Amino acid sequence: MKNAIFCLLLSCVFGGFVFCADTIDDANKAYNSGDYTKAIEIYKKICEDKDAKACASLGYIYRNGKGVSENNTLSQEFYKKACDLGDKEACTNASW
Repeated sequence: MKNAIFCLLLSCVFGGFVFCADTIDDANKAYNSGDYTKAIEIYKKICEDKDAKACASLGYIYRNGKGVSENNTLSQEFYKKACDLGDKEACTNASW
C-alpha cells in the first residue's frame, strides 16, 4: 500500500506515469496471503535483478511445492543463484 501511495505521489509531482517496481515486501505479502502465483512473479523479477533473498525464496517455493509442482532442479538453481549472490543460508540449503 505504501508503495502504491508513493507511486501516486510521484506521478502527481512529475505530471505523468511513474514506474514503481514491486519489492521483496510485496512478494512476501503475496506469499503470506497465499497468492503464490503473484509472489512467484514478483520474486522472479527481483531475482533477475540479482536479489539473493528473492532467489532463495524461489528455491524454497520450488523445493516445497508452494503454488507449483515440486521441482528440485529449479530449487537447486535458485538456491545456487542466491548462494552466488552472497546468501549463506541458501548455500546451506543448496547442499553445496
